[in-house]
Amino acid sequence: MPLPEVGTRLAVPHPPEADQLAVTTFSAAGWEAYAREGLESMTRFFPGQIVAYFEEDQPERPWEGRVEWRPLLGCLGLSDVLDWAWANPVLQGIVPNGYSYQFDLNKFCRKVFAQADAAARFQGWLWWLDADVELRKPIPLGLAPSLLKDDATAAMGRIGFHIESGIVLWNTAHPDSEGFFKRYQELFLTGEILGLPGWHDCWAYQKALKDTGARNKNLTPQARGMTPVVGQSPFSDYLIHHKGMRKYGSDAKNRDTRGNRLTTDSPVPGTAP
Repeated sequence: MPLPEVGTRLAVPHPPEADQLAVTTFSAAGWEAYAREGLESMTRFFPGQIVAYFEEDQPERPWEGRVEWRPLLGCLGLSDVLDWAWANPVLQGIVPNGYSYQFDLNKFCRKVFAQADAAARFQGWLWWLDADVELRKPIPLGLAPSLLKDDATAAMGRIGFHIESGIVLWNTAHPDSEGFFKRYQELFLTGEILGLPGWHDCWAYQKALKDTGARNKNLTPQARGMTPVVGQSPFSDYLIHHKGMRKYGSDAKNRDTRGNRLTTDSPVPGTAP
């Protein structure tokens, strides 16, 4: 078979709509606080397979048969990055005036390696769902394919700020996918992540896109700054994202799928991503 000419793009495979996988991960503390409810909602409303990456002290693993449980430390390369982070407190978000999520490499590198491990083992429509995402309605099989079309990945962008990475889509059969994930992990494995404005998955995702030229879609092109963006996204009818401290409070149960309160009270301001 002749090779494609230099500079041409390979044809994009479009997997069957039924080939869908939702992936998430969480700590044992997160499991008790919010992830149990988030994962339970996935078992009810996600139309495909579900994989949960658990940490060593995970107390229980329910929904066997519906959820595939994988050890997070089984993700190739992650242990090396975590050893580096534990040896350097500055990589744990510790800053002179306290804590900043922008520099908590120790926390946010975990989802990068879970995503990459899942992508290496699955060909189809891959959903990343943070464990504090709660599905409220069935996800249509055609949603991810209709959003991605010929793109390798899609995320919620914000002008002047980093993406919101609580929900990210990939077509892992796409010819751009393998190179993207390789570069995504390299940023952490080589320490290059320290040259970015923040040391977490959002900045790494954007850098990997820039370096690889992977075809991608911004699902919230009008969003700006630190504003919460799920309500402006195509996901707003199906889920809510209990970001930041919202995941620990009862207020989340009084909100609709767009994050609006169902009572007549004034809305609680959105937390920083």
